[in-house]
Amino acid sequence: EAGMAGGADALAASLAALPGVADVRFDRQWLSRLIAVITALRTAGWIAALALVLGAATTVVAVVRLSFEARREEIGIMALVGAPVAFIRGPFVMEGAIQGALGALAALGGLSLLGRALGRALGPLASALGPDALRPLLWTDIGGLLVGGALVGAAAGLLATWKWDPQGPLAR
Repeated sequence: EAGMAGGADALAASLAALPGVADVRFDRQWLSRLIAVITALRTAGWIAALALVLGAATTVVAVVRLSFEARREEIGIMALVGAPVAFIRGPFVMEGAIQGALGALAALGGLSLLGRALGRALGPLASALGPDALRPLLWTDIGGLLVGGALVGAAAGLLATWKWDPQGPLAR
């Protein structure tokens, strides 16, 4: 990232301007390699996050589909008496949303425990890394994760009931 390397150059220039400083040296090549590693780790983190979201959605689809199949007779009766499709699918979409939100809540708990353990393990080094290195999640972050989990779960619940045909037979 050019921003980090530019920041290092700016820091070196500001340090060189201080009284009593004759020369400032740092290894640009080492810094470039470090930035490349950090960028690769960020990319790997985003790929892992996407894989986890897809895995969670697949799990919610499977669980909601089982729930849907367990209630197939009741759903068929509801369709026969004229219940709208949204009325039939709604509870399953809500079930998926609740499962997604609970999964996000469990992930937030794990992140909190990991952050505390990492803060204790790093000790004084954590403060040397800067104030934002191990900052706790903001309420907006927490809310975004919970809403995101609920939306992924709701989409999975909708997907689990998507192929259901209200005009189809009660049994397969």
